[in-house]
Amino acid sequence: MNQKVKRIGSLVLAVCMIMTMLPLTVSAETGSMASGTMDIGGETGISLASDNSGTGWAWDASTATLTLNSSYGGDYIEIDCDEDDIINLIYNRDVSLNVDDPYAPDAIHCEGNLIISVGDGGGTLTITHGGQDFTNALYTGGTLTFHSGTVKVNESGINNAVHASGDVTIEAEASVDITNRNNYGLSSSGSLYLYGSLTAAGGSTYDAVDLSSVYVNGGKLTTTGAAIGYSGNVNADVVVSSGEVNICGDLESGLTVIDGTVNISGIVLSSINVIGGNVTVDGQQVNDFLSNPTLILDTSEEGANPFRLAALTGPAADDVSGYTWKETEKKLILTGFDYTSDAATALKIVNGAVEIVLASDSQNALASCYSGNGPSYGIDSENDITFSGSGSLTTTGGTSTDSYSSGIFSYSGDVIINSGNITAIGGSADNSSGICADGMTINGGSVTATASTGTSASYGAYMPYGKITHAGGTLILSGNDKAFLLEYNSNMELTAPAYTWWANTDSNVDPGGAGINKTVLPFTDGKISAYKFVKLSEFGAYSINVNNGTANKSTAAPGETVMLTADPAPAGQQFKKWTVQSGGVTLIDAQDSSTDFIMPKGRVEVTATYEVIPYLKVLDVSVNDSNKDNITGQGISGRVSYNPATKTLTLNKAVITPTSSLIDAIYTEDDLIVELVGQNRIGTWPSNPETSEGYNVQIGILSGKSLSLTGKGSLTIYDSVTGILGADNLTVDIGGSLIVVEYGNEGAACCLKTNGVLTIERGNLNLTSYNSKGLQGDSIVINDGIITVQTQGASGHFAFNKEPSFNGSYGHTVFAGDKTSTATEVTSPVEATFTASKYVRVQPESAEIYTVSFDINGGNTLFPGTLNTDADGKLSVLLTPTRSGSYRFNGWFTEVSGGTPVTTNTVFTADTTIYAHWTFTGGGSSSSSGGSMTPPTTPTTPVPQSTPEKKPAPPVVAPDAPGKMNDTASHWGKDAIDYVISRGLFAGTSNSTFSPDNQMTRAMVWTVLARLDGHTADSGSSWYSAAQIWARDNGISDGSLPEADVTREQLISILYRYTGSPASDHDINDFADAGQVSDWATPAMQWAVENGLILGSDKSLNPQGNATRAEVAAILMRYIQLTRV
Repeated sequence: MNQKVKRIGSLVLAVCMIMTMLPLTVSAETGSMASGTMDIGGETGISLASDNSGTGWAWDASTATLTLNSSYGGDYIEIDCDEDDIINLIYNRDVSLNVDDPYAPDAIHCEGNLIISVGDGGGTLTITHGGQDFTNALYTGGTLTFHSGTVKVNESGINNAVHASGDVTIEAEASVDITNRNNYGLSSSGSLYLYGSLTAAGGSTYDAVDLSSVYVNGGKLTTTGAAIGYSGNVNADVVVSSGEVNICGDLESGLTVIDGTVNISGIVLSSINVIGGNVTVDGQQVNDFLSNPTLILDTSEEGANPFRLAALTGPAADDVSGYTWKETEKKLILTGFDYTSDAATALKIVNGAVEIVLASDSQNALASCYSGNGPSYGIDSENDITFSGSGSLTTTGGTSTDSYSSGIFSYSGDVIINSGNITAIGGSADNSSGICADGMTINGGSVTATASTGTSASYGAYMPYGKITHAGGTLILSGNDKAFLLEYNSNMELTAPAYTWWANTDSNVDPGGAGINKTVLPFTDGKISAYKFVKLSEFGAYSINVNNGTANKSTAAPGETVMLTADPAPAGQQFKKWTVQSGGVTLIDAQDSSTDFIMPKGRVEVTATYEVIPYLKVLDVSVNDSNKDNITGQGISGRVSYNPATKTLTLNKAVITPTSSLIDAIYTEDDLIVELVGQNRIGTWPSNPETSEGYNVQIGILSGKSLSLTGKGSLTIYDSVTGILGADNLTVDIGGSLIVVEYGNEGAACCLKTNGVLTIERGNLNLTSYNSKGLQGDSIVINDGIITVQTQGASGHFAFNKEPSFNGSYGHTVFAGDKTSTATEVTSPVEATFTASKYVRVQPESAEIYTVSFDINGGNTLFPGTLNTDADGKLSVLLTPTRSGSYRFNGWFTEVSGGTPVTTNTVFTADTTIYAHWTFTGGGSSSSSGGSMTPPTTPTTPVPQSTPEKKPAPPVVAPDAPGKMNDTASHWGKDAIDYVISRGLFAGTSNSTFSPDNQMTRAMVWTVLARLDGHTADSGSSWYSAAQIWARDNGISDGSLPEADVTREQLISILYRYTGSPASDHDINDFADAGQVSDWATPAMQWAVENGLILGSDKSLNPQGNATRAEVAAILMRYIQLTRV
C-alpha cells in the first residue's frame, strides 16, 4: 500500500515539532561571574573576576557585562573566558571597531557565549575587519545572540565575517547586516533562529549564510548577491513557520514552508516541501501543498525508526512501514516498502553510507512525482549505497523541468549492487539518467537503469568521475542518447570470466535474440558507447553440492538465489548448523535448517551438521551424557553438574559469566530444578546497571516449562532482561539468599517471572529491577521467607504485578513505599500495597530483620547497596566490590579503618553500615586503604625438611575475640589469623595463643576446608575422621597420611581440587624453584599463582616446604576473597 502522510497530519506534526524546537525569545540574560581574562582598549590580561574600566568601556564582574560607549577607541576585544560562561555586550550610542592591519586578530573574540544588546542610548554597533590572517570580524566559541539594536559587520579579510561555534539567535528587536568580500557572511556549526532581521552577503565563491539549519519564525532573512563580487547563496536547510525570506541566489539544501513569504531567485538544490504560505523559486510560483514530503533516512538516528520528514527532527509518521532498521550495521531491510512523494526527492539518505537489503520475494518502490523546477530523485545520497538481498526495488525520478533528475542519485558516492533486482528510472527532463553516481559496481543480481522516453540527452547511467565495473549478474542500460555516459577518461571494466551481451545502436529497446558471447564489449571509442541499449549477463551456471540436505536447483548462475533444506535429523539428534566447504558463500542464517544464499561465480558445496539433543545449555555449552557430571567451558567455573533422572542442575560455588555476546546463561525447554550449594553467581556486575549495555547475561535461568530453585546455598544474578523465568510455574525454596539486579528491558520482563504460579517457600530474596517489575506471575503465593523488591525506573512498573496470597501459618509483616529509606509498615495491606509500590518488603512478623548497608570506601558503585539479614540476624551472602586501579579487596569490616571483619557468621542486632577495606597492589611499599593490611609475602625463613612426626589432636579452643591472641599482635599474618578465627575456620591452641609458626598437618587442612564448606568436621572415631571422610568423598584428597605435615604444593592442590580443578596455563617459570614443583601439582600451582594465592618469596615458590598455620591462614583468606560471589 502506498504510504501517504496526510497534509493535515504533516501540518500538525511540522508546526508542533518546529515550535517545540525553536527557543523562546527572552530578555537579555543577566550573566553570572565569568572566569578568565580580557584584552580591550590596548590593555591585556584584565581579570574578569573584578570590576574594571577604561576609555569608552566598563566591565561589571558580578553580571559578566561589558559596556561600550561612543568614546571607545576601536581596538580589538578578546574575552578569554570558559566555554560555558555567558558574556553580555551592551553598546550605548554609535560604537565602531576598526581592526584591519595585515595580521589583525578577531575584532571581537569571545571563547564563551555572547549576547549583544543596545543600551538605553540607542545607536549602532559597527565592526570593520580586514587582514590576511585567518581571523574573523566577530567570533564566539559558544552561542551568539543578537538581543536588540542594530549591528553592522563588514569583513574584507580572507576569513568569515561572523562565525559561532554554537547556535545563532537574532531576536525580534535586533537587526543584523553582514557583508564579506572574500568568504562566508555568517557561518556556524549550529543553527540560526531568526525572529528579527538579517541581511547578509558572502564572497563571490562563498555563501552568504552557511549553517546546519535556518528556522525563521516571524523574522526576515535577506541575502544580497547582485553586486559584483558578492554571493547571496544560502547553504542550510531552511524552515519557515512565519516571516519573510528573500534569497538572491541558490538555496543549496532543502526548503520547508509552513507559512510566510519566500522568494528565491535561483534554484533549490534539494527537496522543496510547501505546506502553506507564498513561495516563489526561480521566478515560478510554488503552490503545490505537499501531502508527502521528502522522507529522510538518517543513518545516525538511534532506535528502530531512522526516518524523519524533510527538514524536521524526530521520527516520521508511524504509517511508514515495510522495513526493518539495523542501527549498528547501518542496514535498511525492505520487506514491502512503498513511498511516493510529491517533493523533489522521495528518499534522501544522510549522515553516512547505507546497505539496502531487499527481503526475499518483497516488492518495494520509491518515486518522486515532483513537477516543479529543480532536479528530482527517487533516492538521493551523499555517500555509498549498497544493495543486497533477493527482492526487488523500483525507484523513479520526478517530472521536473530541470536536468539531472535520476532514479538513484549519489553524485559523491558509489552505487554497489551485490544482489537483488533493481530498476532505476530517470526523470522526464533532458540530461536525466536512471543512475547518476560517482561510480557503479555490479557484483550480482539484476540492474535496469533507464531514462524516460521522449527526452533528449538521456542516459541509463551517468558516471561523471568514476567507472562502471561489471563483475556478475545482469546489467541493462538504456537511454535516448546513449546507454551510458562516462566522462573524464573513465571506462567500463569487465571482470567476470565471460559475458553474453546484447546491444542496439538505433533505439533504447532490447533487440532480443540469443545475444553474443564475448569477453569484451565493442565500444566505438575508449569511453563513450555508441549504443542506446546495452545488456550484459554473466555467461554460464555453476554446480551446487549439498551434503545431508537438498537445494532447490542443481546449478545456478551468479547472482541467483539458492534455497537449502536440511535432511531430517537422525534419532536423538537435532540440526546444528550449515558449514560451507567451498564457494565462500554467506548464508542468510547458518543456524536455520532452511536458508538461502546468493550464487557466486564458481562451484558451491555445503553440509548440514547435527548434534545430540542436549538436556540443557549452560552459556554455549550443550549438556549431554558425556559432560553432565562435570559441565565446563569458557565462562564457567566452580562445580556445575546435571542429573537427567531428576532434571536437577547443581551449582556448587559456580560462577557463570559469558565472555562475549549477550546470551541466556542457563536454558532448557524442559522442567528444571536448580540446586544451590554455597555461593553462586550468574553474570558480571555492570559498570552502570541503569543502562542495558553493561550486562553480559540476557536471562539468568530460563525453563520452557516449570522451574524450581532449591538447596541451602545462595545465588546472585546480574541480567539485562529477566533474572529467572519458568514458563509454566516458578518456585523458590532455598536456605540462602537470592539476589537479582537487572535492567529490565522497558517492562518486558522482571526479576522473577512465570505465566503460571510463582511460589516462594523460603529464602532471603533481594530483587532490584531498573525498568520493570520485581515479581510477575498469573498468581503469586508466599509461604515463608524474606522478600525485598525494588523497582527503580520506568513509570507504571511496581514491585508486584498482582497481590500475593499467604500461607495461613506464615505470620508476616509488610513494609511499602518508594524506596528503603521511606518505606513504612502497612498494618492492613491491600492489593495496591503490592501493585502500586516501588518498594515492598515482606518478612516474618516475629523476626528482627536488619538492613546492612555497604560502604564501598573508595570502590566502584555497588548495587544493591543494602541487603537484609536472615531471620537469624546473619547475611547468607556478602557482595564483592571492585575498585579502579591497582587494589585488592580485603573484606568487609565494622569500621572505616580497623574494626572487626564481617563474615556470613556475623550476627547483626541493628541496622548497620559495613566498610570495604582495600590493599594497594600497584608496587612500592605495602599500603592499605581502610586500615586493613595484607601480608606482603609468605615468610622468607626456610622451613627445614623433616620426617613427619605424629601430631596430637589439635585443641578446639575458641578465643573470646580474635584480637586477644597474645602471640599474633606483631606477627606478619595477624590480619589473616584474625580473619580465619572470626569465621570459625581456625581455633587457638589455647585461650590466648594461636601458635602461628607451628606446622599444619593434612588432617588440619581437611578440617578447615570442611568447616568452610559448612560441614561438621570434628566428630567420629578420631578428631579428624569426619573431615577425612568428607575430603575423600568429595575428591579433594585420598585421605592418606592424615598426621603428616602438609607441604605448600599439597595445600595448593587440595584447594585446587576443592575449587573444581579450573583450567590454567599461567607461566610459573619466572620463579627460581619452579622445577621443584611436582608434575601432579603443576596445574594447581599455575592456578594459585595466576589468582594471587601464592605470592612467592624472593621469587621462589618453596613447593616442598611445609606450610605453617599463619601461611595457611593467609592463603585461605585470599582464597575466600577470590571465590566469594
